[in-house]
Amino acid sequence: MGESPVVIQEAYAAGRPVICTGIGGMAEKVRNGVTGLHFRRGDGNDLARIIATATDPATHAALLAHIPQPFGPVEMARRYLQAFAAAARPGSADDGPTTTASPSSPMLDVALLRGQRKKRGT
Repeated sequence: MGESPVVIQEAYAAGRPVICTGIGGMAEKVRNGVTGLHFRRGDGNDLARIIATATDPATHAALLAHIPQPFGPVEMARRYLQAFAAAARPGSADDGPTTTASPSSPMLDVALLRGQRKKRGT
């Protein structure tokens, strides 16, 4: 998973669907009816309706089946390094951001290994 509000990543890491407003970054990250449910901002009645919908066993099971697995710290670091490397390539400003991971390079593996050694104190 890329950038998103931390609470969404925490919910997914705990294997839980998310109920959020259907606007902005949360609406982009939480697929309505797939990984969570959206309600209309400022509409308490709609929120109550969505909460009731989420308690339906079939709906809840369907949402649970599609919860994405969040990246671990090593995979997240690998993706950041790949994004930085892509941004540093000539002409990358015209290419826009990349959202797919490319194959690992030896340079990235060395950088990640060094980080793991520092964390372990070796």
